[in-house]
Amino acid sequence: MDRYAIERIEGMRPSDRREVVFLISVTDTEVNAHVAFGELDEKRDRLVRDRFDYWIDGGISDGYFHGWPNDPANRECFCFRWKQKRQHHRLYGFLHNPQPRTRPRFQICVLTTHATKNDWTTDPHDLGKANEMRIHPCVLAAMAMTFNDDLVKPWLN
Repeated sequence: MDRYAIERIEGMRPSDRREVVFLISVTDTEVNAHVAFGELDEKRDRLVRDRFDYWIDGGISDGYFHGWPNDPANRECFCFRWKQKRQHHRLYGFLHNPQPRTRPRFQICVLTTHATKNDWTTDPHDLGKANEMRIHPCVLAAMAMTFNDDLVKPWLN
């Protein structure tokens, strides 16, 4: 059975509105966004982090990141992109509100997979994996453990 965890990204600007996180798995080798991010050189690391920060701040830029709002099957999917050495890099994931009761406007982008390609079109497999992870029971449980949505504070009881 695959096991998943959510990992927050150190050094990101805190926000009450949005956050970018990684889905981690030691058994599901397709969940590789975290690995690819960890292998970035210093220049690309800063570039990708700047794009995360821009999204967190509410920025809009199809050149840096985008979703598929007009595709009902993939409406919650999202990706961050950049180009390096003539290859197009993508970190695919999905958007989710992990705390609908306590923070109804808070949104996370859970990055799942990394892909490289030589054109701008989306590989349906990469998008499908992000969409699959979005509803996977173990992934939902990992998000619930990381982002507690309990209205009752246990220490007040």
